[in-house]
Amino acid sequence: MESKKTLIVSGCSFTAHDHNWPFILQELFDFNMINSAVPSQGNGLISRKIIHDINQAGVGWANIAPINTEDIVVGVMWSAIDRSERYISHDDMYVGPPFQSYNPTNVTEYKWDGWRLMMPDWQSSEDCELHYKVFNHVISSTVYTLEHILRVQWYLKRLNIKYFMSTMQKLFDPELVKIREISYLYNMVNWEKFLPVEGCIEWVQDNYKLEGFDPPKEDGFQDLHPTRFGHEKFTEEIILPYLKQNDIIL
Repeated sequence: MESKKTLIVSGCSFTAHDHNWPFILQELFDFNMINSAVPSQGNGLISRKIIHDINQAGVGWANIAPINTEDIVVGVMWSAIDRSERYISHDDMYVGPPFQSYNPTNVTEYKWDGWRLMMPDWQSSEDCELHYKVFNHVISSTVYTLEHILRVQWYLKRLNIKYFMSTMQKLFDPELVKIREISYLYNMVNWEKFLPVEGCIEWVQDNYKLEGFDPPKEDGFQDLHPTRFGHEKFTEEIILPYLKQNDIIL
């Protein structure tokens, strides 16, 4: 009897919720699924969690019931480059909202310590304010994201695991990637492993602008997280053809 495949994914809110593309793939192919996506999660944690989850599955290491690499499909939807994280303890004096009383971003199972998500628009928190005023820079953020992508690609290649990648939105400025600090990393990425779109947001906007998103609110704000319909179309028209053309699924 053919083994049931395991889908291992990570990302941000475009991957975490039960109407998103991984859950649609799970329904279509009856995958087992390991999903470590968290809303607002940055690329450092996405990278660490993918590697951790594959390691925990016993691939390439002694394990009671290891998963054969042929039975694994990995999918990553990378997040915005300016999202970050820092390691914290439960008594950290600088931890503010939105994760003040709990921390859902641990890579491994610790009750208190873990990774604190950091976003540019959370500057009411002292640690985020400091980070984005002093430490954040578009060059370093781009470098870090490319390093995270490369680390995962090299790891998956070493273990001969089939995978695909995408982005929640367009991440890389064409002019920025020409800079010497960035270009050598950018040119090492295997872009053939990425879905043939700029980003999930852009594709849904270009193809299903009205049906793919919830309508704007009274104040004019529109949530750019695609609806279930948007994710279904993205899965049907972009992910599935890519998986079949590249023999990731048969």
